Amino acid sequence: MKKTKEHHHHPSSRNPREEQQQAIPVGPPQPPSPPASAYSPFPDLERRTIVLYDGSVRSYFALPPEHLWPHPPPEDDDDGERRRARLRECVLRYGNPDSAPAEDGDLTVASAAVPAPGPAPKRVRRRDPREEEEGEGEGEREAKGSERAFLEITKAINENAVERRKYTEDGKGGPLHCIVCGRTSRAFTNVHDLILHAYTSPNSELRLDHLGLHKALCVLMGWDYTLTPDTSKAYQSLSASAAVANREDLIVWPPTVIIHNTNTGKKKDGRMDGLNNKDMETELKELGFTGGMPKSLYSKGGHLGITAVKFASTPTGLKEADSLVAHFEKDNRGREGWARVEAAHAGDDEKNPALVKVDEKTGERKRVFYCYLATAFDLEKVDIDTRKKAIIKSRRELDKLKNYS
Repeated sequence: MKKTKEHHHHPSSRNPREEQQQAIPVGPPQPPSPPASAYSPFPDLERRTIVLYDGSVRSYFALPPEHLWPHPPPEDDDDGERRRARLRECVLRYGNPDSAPAEDGDLTVASAAVPAPGPAPKRVRRRDPREEEEGEGEGEREAKGSERAFLEITKAINENAVERRKYTEDGKGGPLHCIVCGRTSRAFTNVHDLILHAYTSPNSELRLDHLGLHKALCVLMGWDYTLTPDTSKAYQSLSASAAVANREDLIVWPPTVIIHNTNTGKKKDGRMDGLNNKDMETELKELGFTGGMPKSLYSKGGHLGITAVKFASTPTGLKEADSLVAHFEKDNRGREGWARVEAAHAGDDEKNPALVKVDEKTGERKRVFYCYLATAFDLEKVDIDTRKKAIIKSRRELDKLKNYS
């Protein structure tokens, strides 16, 4: 009896067609795939096939390579808020490596807490489709983009007085870092070096943000952002009046008026007492101002002696805020007047005629108010909710527009 000789074939020697046919699963016939038009809103879908690793064949639909995608919608307010939140965290992390929490224990207006250790979000600028309006040149788009970054960075720097002081002290409290570069930033010994970096950064993706940082730091330090920064430091020569004008141009939006000296003395428990929201609303109505919403500010120690009056985000709202400020400024009770009172303040408030006025006929004592339009540099004075929701706008740019919000 002859032995049957077994032949062992290598798998690679098999006929691919036979292998493919054997791999096709046996079962009931599948219903035909629906036409591409059923996959609306993409009527131009193409049917394609693919051979899987086991040899089976599958079909699928795909858009053709030449498909025209719709223009992406503009970023909404939530996207803007997320961007500002990331920037705010970068300021707290990279304004100085030795970040410290606020010095006061203020529950309502205390500066934002330093974030917990952990990976920081990367500051990457996303191009806003609204910047690319039809007919705009590249230079105009860059100007708009850097201005938007400037306003956002200005707010982020000024939300926390402790962090802002690290810049105004010009690096004396420790090395400074670029909040645009984030974790990749190198250390800078002073603001001048940081400005040179921001103005000459080779990172094209973050160029507009760096230019915004350059301008924000110049305005903060009272320097001339219109001159090119160089080793001569000529750009640091700017008149005091021009520096003040640059700072006062950056107003809080919605328009907000800060009123000082609204406290009324100490209560029995030692905490400060003052005029509440209803009291201030009555005071303003007696003066003929009804458009604003007053909000008195408190801390652990009680009333802070500050009331923030918020107006509508409209030209009318800004006009009403200006009128309220003008009412007090005519009696030298604006921003400069309050600065003089603070500098000379000593002793009992009740005996200070600059703070308390006594009616000669009735003997009634009334607080003397001082007020001014809030700017980016007043953000630490308002409550956390107002600070978070507010944005910064340029008064000069608003005055050029007929309608804005």
